[in-house]
Amino acid sequence: LCRWLPDGNMAKGNIAKGNIEYLGRVDTQVKIRGFRIECGEVENALLSHLDVREAVVDARGEGTDKQLVAWLRIENAASKSGAPSGQPARDDLRAHLRALLPEWMIPARFVFVDALPLTPSGKIDRNALPAPEHKDLISGEYIAPRSSIEKTVAGIWRELLGIEQVGVHDNFFDLGGHSLLIIRLQPRLQEIFEKEIPISKLFEYPTVHTLTRYFDREAAQEITRTRAEERHARRASVGKQRQARKKHRSEDS
Repeated sequence: LCRWLPDGNMAKGNIAKGNIEYLGRVDTQVKIRGFRIECGEVENALLSHLDVREAVVDARGEGTDKQLVAWLRIENAASKSGAPSGQPARDDLRAHLRALLPEWMIPARFVFVDALPLTPSGKIDRNALPAPEHKDLISGEYIAPRSSIEKTVAGIWRELLGIEQVGVHDNFFDLGGHSLLIIRLQPRLQEIFEKEIPISKLFEYPTVHTLTRYFDREAAQEITRTRAEERHARRASVGKQRQARKKHRSEDS
């Protein structure tokens, strides 16, 4: 019987009787954008999902492009999620993890495999794990941008994220976005749309669809404010004219 030990080691045998075979450290810690992440903690959270039978989590990429990737073996051949080949939908996996882990520990990509590669000694061969592809980012049905604003926002995202396709319902952070890219995204949007955009709104509205709806609401509210200011100015002008006429009549009398 193999068991995790609190210090990140794994041992085999009857631990209660002291008959233990030390197997070494099995945890993997990575650092992504300043956060230290225990991959084993993310793997355990994934394994608590009903459809996941094996999970490996590791980092791929360098510098600010480094991302957390999960490789999963799914045993359930008829997942209730309706995803292709019985795979749970990536949105479902992310929702499951978000109930257990902070946002910065959620993998950016999920790679489904028939089997995890092993070394001759039977351990997971992390170097032989397949490279993530663009499809491993996609969550749900692709819906292309339609309006000019959606196309503009999606185009900026594609450039910043270095990907070929962005759907209107794709989440910026699920596509590999992070806080440093948000800092680069904000001035680009403000320059193009010629308006102040609080950085908090880019976190609050992380899809092309929700962000453009926010822009539309702001534009409508700005029109409402402008019309209200114009009405107030007209009323003030009329009031001043009435006072001037009243004063003029009193002087004549």
